[in-house]
Amino acid sequence: MAGMQLLVSIGGSVQIASVVLALGAFIAMLRFKLGMLLVIFVSALLGIAYYLFFGGGLCKRQAEKVSLLFEETAALFFFVFFRPSTCQSACPHNPPK
Repeated sequence: MAGMQLLVSIGGSVQIASVVLALGAFIAMLRFKLGMLLVIFVSALLGIAYYLFFGGGLCKRQAEKVSLLFEETAALFFFVFFRPSTCQSACPHNPPK
């Protein structure tokens, strides 16, 4: 059987937090019927928070970049999921009647 390989993860290389996060996302989508964008957003925030608290510290410049990333992601999330209904006349999704 030349040419066949079985790829197996080394025991110490598996990150338990990542496995728990992946299982939580899987359960959230299948059991609780949450949307994919919401699950991805929450998973990303939890992953970033885990890295910041347990992974390694950030210098001031990196912390500013992460803060900006949080602000942009949160703004996009709220625009997508909580779009204001005040744009009745100019919104392309609601053509005038």
